[in-house]
Amino acid sequence: LSGLNFSYSNLINTRFEKCNLEGCVFDKIKCNKLKIKNKIQLYDGLEPYGDFDIDNDNNILICYTNEDKILKINENGKEISCFGKFGKNKGEFNIPFGICINKKNDDIIVSEVGNKRIQIFDKNFKFLKSFENTTNSLITLENPFIIKITNDEKIIINDDHKFLYI
Repeated sequence: LSGLNFSYSNLINTRFEKCNLEGCVFDKIKCNKLKIKNKIQLYDGLEPYGDFDIDNDNNILICYTNEDKILKINENGKEISCFGKFGKNKGEFNIPFGICINKKNDDIIVSEVGNKRIQIFDKNFKFLKSFENTTNSLITLENPFIIKITNDEKIIINDDHKFLYI
């Protein structure tokens, strides 16, 4: 698991932090709370998003879980784009929760709890492939929450308190 990084977000303090496995913060990005306030609102103290990651251009991609979308903002909090909608087809989401960026090619990897699958897109949000439960599946996804990718491009999924590797 060397080189695997975990993400933490705290929109109340409007900062994003990247931490190593020991929990040491090695990168912080502060956002202008007023600029992202309209896109990422708090509902009864609960934040309506899942995980986030940072691409090679320092843009922040956020799983906007309550809206079944992926939100892309720059490091100043300005929206660059938003893609996805509720559904089960390619490019559609049902509770997108985990996200990570493959740093070698900027592919976007998203885990969905509702559809119990993983979707992979290129940096322009073009669908590339998915991993989902079928009769021929080698793994069964139950609740794919957090997803990360190692330096050697192995995808690790925290699926209902167990780790799966694809």
